Amino acid sequence: MSVILGPGRAKITGTSVAPLSSGSNPIPATTQGMYDVLNDANVTLTVAAANATNPRIDAVYVGVQDSFYSGSTNQAIPGIVTGVAAATPVAPAVPSNAVLIAYIAVAANASSIGQSNISDARTFAFLRTSNPGNSLLSFPSTQMPSSYAPIIQVGYVAGKTSAGGVLYGTFPQAFPNFCGPVFIQLGNNSNGSGYPTLIEASSTTTGFGTFWPSTGSTNVHFWYLAIGG
Repeated sequence: MSVILGPGRAKITGTSVAPLSSGSNPIPATTQGMYDVLNDANVTLTVAAANATNPRIDAVYVGVQDSFYSGSTNQAIPGIVTGVAAATPVAPAVPSNAVLIAYIAVAANASSIGQSNISDARTFAFLRTSNPGNSLLSFPSTQMPSSYAPIIQVGYVAGKTSAGGVLYGTFPQAFPNFCGPVFIQLGNNSNGSGYPTLIEASSTTTGFGTFWPSTGSTNVHFWYLAIGG
C-alpha cells in the first residue's frame, strides 16, 4: 500500500536543542532555528501492511536532518510513522525536527488506501497585520477555510472605468476553490491626480470588481493582492 505526498513548502522548527530558558521561565525558541523545505514533485510513501484484526492510525510527516546537531546527513525527508493497531487506535507523534502533514486511517485487513482514509493535518500560516491602513489586512478565518492550502496572487490592473465607475480585474490563473479578500494598493490615475474613494466589490474565483464612486469613464491603474484557495 502507498500514498503520494504532493509538491509544497513547509517551515520546520528545529527541536534537537531544548528551548532557551531565563531563570525558571522557558522561552519558546531554540538556537537551532527554522528550516525552509520545498518538495517540487510527487513522492510515493509506503504504508505498512494492515493488521488482520484491528485498525490503526499512521502519521505522514516531513522532517529535516542536520549534521550540525545529529548524524552525518543534511536533507529534508518525508516519512510515515506507523501507529499501533488497536480496537480504538491512537495517532502517533511525529519525530523531532518534523511537521505533521496528514493522518492515514488504516482499516483492519486493508489492502489499499483511498482518499477517504487520509485526513489533512497541516497547519497553515496566514498573512496578517494589526494596522488597518496597510495594504495587507487581517481577515476572519471564515474567509480562509482550513481545508484548503492558501494561494496568493499579485497582479496589476489598468483600464478605464465604465460610465457607472466599475472596473473588473481578472486573475492570471483562476483559484481552484474560492477567492477570499482582495487588497488594493492605490496609485495615481492617468492625469496624475490622486484617486477618489475606491470600493472593492464582489470577487469570484476568476476575478473581482472595483467601484469608483462618481468616477465614470476614467483611466485608473492599481496593484492588488488576492488570497484564495
